[in-house]
Amino acid sequence: MDEKTVSIERPCRKCGAESVPRRLVCKVCVRAEHQAYRLRTGRIKTVRGPIQRGTNKTCTKCGAPAAKLVKNRRRQCLACINATMRAFNLRTGRVMKPVGPVSTEKLEPGKKRCAACKTIRAATVEFFAPGKAFANGLRSTCRECLRAYQRAYSKKHPKPPRPRKPRRTAEDRFWPKVNKNGPTQSHMTTPCWEWVAARNKTGYGAFAFNGKRGGGAHRAAWVFANGEIRAGLFVCHKCDHPPCVNPDHLFLGTHADNLADARAKGRGARGETHGHTVLTETQVRRVRQLYETGSFTQKEIAARYGVGVGTIGGIVNGKTWRHVA
Repeated sequence: MDEKTVSIERPCRKCGAESVPRRLVCKVCVRAEHQAYRLRTGRIKTVRGPIQRGTNKTCTKCGAPAAKLVKNRRRQCLACINATMRAFNLRTGRVMKPVGPVSTEKLEPGKKRCAACKTIRAATVEFFAPGKAFANGLRSTCRECLRAYQRAYSKKHPKPPRPRKPRRTAEDRFWPKVNKNGPTQSHMTTPCWEWVAARNKTGYGAFAFNGKRGGGAHRAAWVFANGEIRAGLFVCHKCDHPPCVNPDHLFLGTHADNLADARAKGRGARGETHGHTVLTETQVRRVRQLYETGSFTQKEIAARYGVGVGTIGGIVNGKTWRHVA
């Protein structure tokens, strides 16, 4: 006889009953064990029935026909499932909602029923959120129910507050933007500390400080090193290097002091270096010579050189071009 045609039958290990296919204990002994377990512990243990195939399935607990079974519920009827849930609630103190009857209503094409509120809506992303693990790529609950669940969940399980980073002080933000190995000017003995961050059009460093944006970085360096600046005073450079923020290269002064320092160092625009000048130093000397002869008036000299009378008056009276002898 072929081995494939031999049915595997063995006696029950407990009662010795014959013809127990594919099992070690017969169905009668299994039910007796479950009943004893239920009496001993008060819990409900599902009675395992025979393996069911095809469409003629029954409830594995009470034997109800397949018409009363609940889909995806381990082949049990509605009454057995709710009885198990009630026993679970009494035993653990938790709450499991009873299962309602399975709807056999057929939906129109393109429609979908919400699993929570049972409302029938169009199966579009307008009413159902997308989900890759769900049928048709849409979640089983509508957007309204999903938002309600998310709000309830977040209220029950609030997220811990995100730790905030300690706010850095202005001085902590300032000095990492300074290069202390800058160039050394010809009239200075120590190197400049160059500002390597944002600069304005004139080359001075820009730094947000004391609630002001775009303030001078050299003013902030003076405050960090020497304290507050009195109103009306300027922070001037000894090194004449605008990006420098070295406190040793800075000093306080008025606007007049700043202009005087610039003139003393030859940095002020005057004479032929001024952007709006018309005359040259040679012409200025010639204007003075012509006026000293007494043969020409200021108006005649002004018409000769194409300038105003006030310009000639300032030259001959020593108010302008004083550096030209």
